[in-house]
Amino acid sequence: MLPRRWALAAAFACIAVMLSPVQSPVAHGQTYTVLHSFNGADGKWPYGTPSLSGSTLYGMTDGEYGTSNYGTIFSIDTDGSGFHSFLSFNRANGAYPQGSLTLSGSTLYGMTCQGGTSNYGTIFSINTDGSGFQNLFSFNRANGAYPTGSLTLSGSTLYGMTNQGGSNDHGAVFSINTDGSGFRNLLLFDGINGSRPFGDLTLSASTMYGMTDFGGTNGYGNVFSINTDGSGFKNLFSFNDANGSGPLGSLTLSGSTLYGMTWRGGSSNLGTVFSINTDGSEFHSLLSFNRANGAYPFLGSLTLSGSTLYGMTHNGGSSNAGTVFSINTDGTGYQRLFSFDNANGSLPYGSLTLSGSTLYGVASDGGRYSDGVIFSLTIPEPSTLVLLGIGALGLMGWAWRRRRA
Repeated sequence: MLPRRWALAAAFACIAVMLSPVQSPVAHGQTYTVLHSFNGADGKWPYGTPSLSGSTLYGMTDGEYGTSNYGTIFSIDTDGSGFHSFLSFNRANGAYPQGSLTLSGSTLYGMTCQGGTSNYGTIFSINTDGSGFQNLFSFNRANGAYPTGSLTLSGSTLYGMTNQGGSNDHGAVFSINTDGSGFRNLLLFDGINGSRPFGDLTLSASTMYGMTDFGGTNGYGNVFSINTDGSGFKNLFSFNDANGSGPLGSLTLSGSTLYGMTWRGGSSNLGTVFSINTDGSEFHSLLSFNRANGAYPFLGSLTLSGSTLYGMTHNGGSSNAGTVFSINTDGTGYQRLFSFDNANGSLPYGSLTLSGSTLYGVASDGGRYSDGVIFSLTIPEPSTLVLLGIGALGLMGWAWRRRRA
C-alpha cells in the first residue's frame, strides 16, 4: 500500500476555532496572508493546487472533518471569508485525496488515493455547491492503483495516471469519460518506460506530456509523451541523478518548451528546476536547490507568467519549512519570495495558482493548529514595475536637463 504523506505525517491536536486572515509583510513589497488555518474539525493536511473560479478557491485535504478522517473537499473566498468544508470522504466514496480538483463549468473532478470498492482509489465528480457527488470509477489494481495526481480534461474526456497497479504494478496512464463510462488504460508502465508517476498529464493538442518518479534508462525517472489515443509513446529524457532524480510533479508547457522540477538530484541532491523541448532535445538544468534557496519540491508544477516561473519547495529556506520562489525561464533571476516558518504554515505540497498579482497555495502543516493553511502571496506586477522604472528615468532625465539649462 502507498505510504501516506511519505512518512512525513504526524498526529496533531485539533482545536475547533476559526481563524481570520493574518497578514505578514515580506520582502520586495509583497504581502503574505494566511487565509485559513485548518483545525482538524474542518479538515487537515491540505494537498494540491487551489482551483480558482471567480473569487472562490476549491481544494482538498488529506484528513479529518466529520468522523471519518479520510479527507475533505472545501471552498473559500479569495479574501479568506466564506470557508466551507462541503464533503467528507468516508472510504466508500474515496479516501485520502492527494491531488487537485479539475474545474469545468460548475463541476469539479478529482481522485482519491485510496478508498472505493477495492480500496485502490477513485475518480469522482461533485458540483461546486457541494451537491451531486458521483463516484465515477473505482480502481482495482489490475487497471491501476493509488492515483496521487490530478485529472486533465479535454472535451468530455478525463486523462490521468495511477502511481501503482496495472499488469506490471508500475502504474498506468488512463482515460475516462466525464460521465464515468469508457475507462481505458492507455499505457501500463513497466519500469523501462517509467515507473510510479505522481503528477498530472500536460496536454497540447493530441499529445500528453508527463513524468515518472522511477524507471527510465537510468532508474531515476523520466519525461515522456504519449498521444491521447494511447499511441506514440516516447521516452523523451531519462534523469541520471546529476541532472535531477525522482520528479514527483507535473510539467508546464510554453510554446515548444516544457518546464519542471525533480524531487531529488542536482548538485546538492535536494532537487532541481529544468527545461526541455517537447521533442526531447535541449535539456537544461536551470537551478539546483541547496536548502537555503529551497529543497525537495513535492507534488507540484511551475506556474508561468510571462518569462517568470513561480514554484514551491517542501523544505528548505530560513526555517527549513519550505519556500515560495521565482526564476526566469532561462534560469536567471532566482528569488526566494517567502520562507515558511511553521507559524505561517510549513511543508507546502502542490503548485501555486496565479490571479492578477496574487499567488494562492496551501501548506500541508503548520499554522495556528498545526493542521495546514491556505495562503495568498502578492507579487509586484511586471507592468507596474516597468512603468515606475520609465517614470523614474524620465524624471531623472528631466532633472539632468534642468541642471544643464
